[in-house]
Amino acid sequence: QLLQNAEEMKITQEELSRTNIQLEKQIDEVNNSQKRMHTLLENASELIVVFDTTQTIKYISPSVKNILGFNDIEVLGLKNFINLNEKARGDFDQNFQQILNDAEHQVKLEFSVQAKNGQRIWLEALGQNKFHDSSIEGIVFNCRDITMRRKAETEEKRSGQMQALSENSIDLIIRLNQEGRFYYVNPTIEKFTGLAPVDLVNQTIDSVSLPTKMIDFLKNTTQEIYNTSNKTHSELPISIGDEKYIFSVASIPEFGSDGQVDTILMVFHDVTDQKEIETQIKEKNKSITESINYSYNIQSSLMPSEEVIRNYFPNSFLYYAPKDIVSGDFPWLYVTEQAVYIATVDCTGHGVPGALMSFIGYFTLNNILAKNNNLNCGELLDLMHAEVQRVLRQDVADSKSRDGMDVAICKYYPSTKQLEFSGAHRPLYLIQDGAFAEVKADKYPIAGMHYKNRTNFVNHHIQLNTGDSFFIFTDGFPDQFGGPTGKEKLYSTRIQEHIANHANYEMPEMGESFDNLFTTWKGKNKQLDDVLMIGVKV
Repeated sequence: QLLQNAEEMKITQEELSRTNIQLEKQIDEVNNSQKRMHTLLENASELIVVFDTTQTIKYISPSVKNILGFNDIEVLGLKNFINLNEKARGDFDQNFQQILNDAEHQVKLEFSVQAKNGQRIWLEALGQNKFHDSSIEGIVFNCRDITMRRKAETEEKRSGQMQALSENSIDLIIRLNQEGRFYYVNPTIEKFTGLAPVDLVNQTIDSVSLPTKMIDFLKNTTQEIYNTSNKTHSELPISIGDEKYIFSVASIPEFGSDGQVDTILMVFHDVTDQKEIETQIKEKNKSITESINYSYNIQSSLMPSEEVIRNYFPNSFLYYAPKDIVSGDFPWLYVTEQAVYIATVDCTGHGVPGALMSFIGYFTLNNILAKNNNLNCGELLDLMHAEVQRVLRQDVADSKSRDGMDVAICKYYPSTKQLEFSGAHRPLYLIQDGAFAEVKADKYPIAGMHYKNRTNFVNHHIQLNTGDSFFIFTDGFPDQFGGPTGKEKLYSTRIQEHIANHANYEMPEMGESFDNLFTTWKGKNKQLDDVLMIGVKV
């Protein structure tokens, strides 16, 4: 019996050993299967995410590493999906709730998430309720990376829009690759070259019958952009047949997914007519400028210079700064046996219109004194007013002319140092015995508008002594905007203060100080009017 029992025990142990071996094999197969499954999941193109009812991630497949760059440990336990933007999060929350409330409901979403490296990855996700499945018990989203598909769709849409615009564009549009092969040419090519797009597409630059200058341009530009990856803007004058064209060419690199230049888009805009108009304008401007410069030479030859004024007033200055080449302001000097007339005249306008008025004023003053050189300043302005009105036909009832002049005029007797003054809107400033004084002008101009209460111009008499000074000027000086704010006028009060504060200056030095005052005050502001000032020290 013992022998029999021992034999049976031996058989049982052998069976148990075989069973253990089989069990170990089965365990190894399961482990290997799990490893294969993990490898498959890790390298899968799909991402599987399982959420619990609170939208917390309870499982994520290892493929998250390849697709988004995260380890599963970094993601497990997070609320909601990874790095959704605000709009996508709202859509996801809404659809999640629908799946949670309806076990039969499925949703298909497309949204972008931010990968670990900062890139945006587009996912297409199928969501299902798997709480009834005891092996899952959650909301499952099977996600597929569709980033490349989205980029392709965007590119296709952009290309379609680009082509639709290009087909109807008046500009010549060409797309080339690095080898100089034409990818696209719009129909405008036929207008300029007689070639159809089919004659160029898929051909290389060297194999088509374009003008040599255009071929050289395409080659050089293509090479430059592939070397630098920078867009360029060029001007291409070219003859095509009997026609001459000038193109403004914008050449733009187009980059592939690898960040390298893939193709080059060139847009040829015909600026031939524009350039012709620009040339005509330049020629006309040149002609006009030459005429104005010639007018300046005439005006300058008539008007007294600072050197001429100093022949009669040795201690004097002339500050003259026309706004344009020619001026509506002008200095005037007239010498008789007993006296010297000197004036600053401000005509309506500046530039060419002002210069025309200045000739009227200049010759009117000279002609009046040529007939009677013993007039006082008030009488001279009265006669000047009447004559300018006559010349401009303002003496008739229906006259529409409103042009006129503001004048400050002095008559100085060197032998007695007596000074006469009369002003049409412009005053006289004095320094007498070191003190500042002002002689006001009459409040109406020479010619211009009609004044009901207008009377004759007043003639003022001033006795000067050695060392006294007088100043006359036009309104361009006080009316100039500038200063600390750039929006304030210089005003006459500052001119008065400047004269009073520099009363001990000799006139050349005073002239320089006024130049500095005006330049500093004006700053970067535009000069508004002609500027003229004369200063004399007895």
